[in-house]
Amino acid sequence: MRKRKTDDTGPLREEWPRIRAVTVKGVDYYQVDGRPAFKRKAFTTLDAARKQADKWENSRTRYGTAGRYISERDASRVAQAFDLLQPHGADIVDAARHYAAHLEAEKLRSSSKPTADALKEWVASYDGKDRDENTKREVASKAGIFARAFGQLKLGDVNADKLIAWIEAYEAEPGKLASPQTRANLRTKLSQFLNFSKLKGWIENNPLEGLKIERPPRAAVSIFDVKQVARIIEAADKSASREIVLPYAAVCLFAGLRPNSEAEALRWQDINFSTGDIHVRAETSKTREERFVPMEGNLIAWLESCLVRTPGAIIGKSYMRFRDAWEEVKRTAGYKVGTVPEKGWPALAQDWPADAMRHTYASMWLATHKSRAELAERMGNSETTIKSHYRRAIREDVAKAFWAIMPKAKTGGKIIRLEGAA
Repeated sequence: MRKRKTDDTGPLREEWPRIRAVTVKGVDYYQVDGRPAFKRKAFTTLDAARKQADKWENSRTRYGTAGRYISERDASRVAQAFDLLQPHGADIVDAARHYAAHLEAEKLRSSSKPTADALKEWVASYDGKDRDENTKREVASKAGIFARAFGQLKLGDVNADKLIAWIEAYEAEPGKLASPQTRANLRTKLSQFLNFSKLKGWIENNPLEGLKIERPPRAAVSIFDVKQVARIIEAADKSASREIVLPYAAVCLFAGLRPNSEAEALRWQDINFSTGDIHVRAETSKTREERFVPMEGNLIAWLESCLVRTPGAIIGKSYMRFRDAWEEVKRTAGYKVGTVPEKGWPALAQDWPADAMRHTYASMWLATHKSRAELAERMGNSETTIKSHYRRAIREDVAKAFWAIMPKAKTGGKIIRLEGAA
């Protein structure tokens, strides 16, 4: 119905809700404009229009400033909401905020990134960075494990309950639950991935954030005895791939370099026979700091016995060749490494203890020199770490026998040949 204004001086009521005189098809009305809370209403008398305006004005007074946007129908719903919340002692505003947050979370969840794609970007984030190859391999390995478990889901559907249930049921091999340490490591890496996703804005919160990671008690440090060390170094000395496995075994056992990063990345040009030390470069060190490790007499002797030294990594150019050769050395020394033989492992074969070469060096060195502070410098650790890891007492005569493990024949005055060198 078309309306037109009368020729007056303006609204009869200026404040909300306004009252204006209008003429529709020749009939004069008084229109009350309660928008946006109420539709406009027309009355034939000014008194009736003012009563309606006062009623709407009172509703704003009753419901506060926001009341001007609450219709009578909405006011009825508010009353119903109060009745629903009253048994729970809940506030209607808190309830509204909670529901609004729920709607936002559902919106984010429904539009969230596929977990498989997020994992690929997590792995890619390590490319080109100043990270050691061991860290990159670990991230790629864990990403593959997570992708098999959650890759088909969107990130928003990966909640704490699903993650914890999966970690607790994770099997290292079919029918065998993973160790507590393995499960703790999985949880740590999962949390790192979820923090990465949070920084990218793909999820609002890390579902594992704030949940305490229960780590198993620290196991006693495993070390090799002198006879075991002798068997390992002898197996490397007699290996068909002696030129790549012997120097590796020597720097792990007699200098305490970290096997998977520092020793594998060590180059012949990092070994200085003139100054008698090994340069551990920052890019290969776990702490990202360079250090110089003084060489003991037996280490120098074993390294000097390597008459052929190809410039570059001491493990050679092919990591796969080195890995296979090193596994063969460990098997020859009496350890269960690689595929089980058809006839099974020998009766006296043992499991290879993790980090035992580095731990053996630290324990033997400490028994001889007594200085945790100097040992910490050599190993690239804090003194606190040295104190917590290496409390095992080693007799001085045992340590003396360890440092006396030497090659049967020394190079004497022979000229050392460097392949590829000028």
